[in-house]
Amino acid sequence: MAVGDIPSSDVDLYTAKARIDPYGIYAELRDLGPVVYLSRYDLYALPRYDEVRAALMDWRTFSSARGVFVDPGVNAQLEGITLCSDPPEHTAMRSVLGGRCARTGCARSRRGSRPRPTRSSSGWSPGAGSTPSPSWPSTCR
Repeated sequence: MAVGDIPSSDVDLYTAKARIDPYGIYAELRDLGPVVYLSRYDLYALPRYDEVRAALMDWRTFSSARGVFVDPGVNAQLEGITLCSDPPEHTAMRSVLGGRCARTGCARSRRGSRPRPTRSSSGWSPGAGSTPSPSWPSTCR
């Protein structure tokens, strides 16, 4: 697709209506094509799944290292976090986070030898032989 052939939209993604129910806007953008120039924000959007997946797999072309947000200030503040990074830094951070926070890591935590503490109105109640420590990530609950 040549740059001149890319459809354009002036849609406002941040109106109250768009934030409450964005699906009509998403459908409109998908109908325009696999790449849409968002003139209001001076950026290109990939509104279709296949193109988004391909871009996410091609970090050399579609880098996240300088940010993934429309707001340059937010990009500057979040530079270097997992979401705003590319390999090898991204891979290193994911390996640390992925083991404990991934679904399989949570399952291993639940199967661990320590009983899971419970929380009541009076505070944490440890299981038999354990200390009161809410050690499981909230995503595992």
